[in-house]
Amino acid sequence: MTTAYVHDNTFNPLKDASTGEPSNPYDYGAGHINPLKALDPGLIYDIGAQDYFEFLCTQNLTPSQLEVFAKFSNRSCQHTLAIPGNLNYPAISAVFPEDAKISVMTLHRTVTNVGPSVSNYHVVVSPFKGASIKVEPAKLNFTHQYQKLSYKVTFTTISQQATPESGYLVWKDGVHKICDSKHQFVALEASFTIFIDI
Repeated sequence: MTTAYVHDNTFNPLKDASTGEPSNPYDYGAGHINPLKALDPGLIYDIGAQDYFEFLCTQNLTPSQLEVFAKFSNRSCQHTLAIPGNLNYPAISAVFPEDAKISVMTLHRTVTNVGPSVSNYHVVVSPFKGASIKVEPAKLNFTHQYQKLSYKVTFTTISQQATPESGYLVWKDGVHKICDSKHQFVALEASFTIFIDI
């Protein structure tokens, strides 16, 4: 997902096959996988089965519904995920309620360095009409392989938009571009989706 691309072999945007129009994240998802880049991604969003189960625990499922997912794994909710948006997944979606009382949302991610021991990344974020986006820290400086560093993404609504907005958050080190999977921000129910590119 973080090494996928969203352009064709002429470097033009992918087209929706049914309409011939430029596609959007709802059409292509994470994009097309690039197998060579996937062999050396630089950074990864490490996630395990319990993390996905913790996400389900935030969805107000009944114990019998959760049991469907935990039946053979003997999993239980540890409540390590404060909100569903903090699932350590390389896509970020910030959905604001229509109620204007909530205008700021902060989501957290952790990346693991699987590239060179000493690696320094800086972030690039696409602009949104309906929100400002701040990533802290804006630089990640790794000192050893498999080191984990965290960052947070804060969305602040500027104006409500009629349709969801999508963009990208890219961590770059001069060799790797890790895309936090095309993110989305929408501001009618304000939903912003950011795709993270690593």
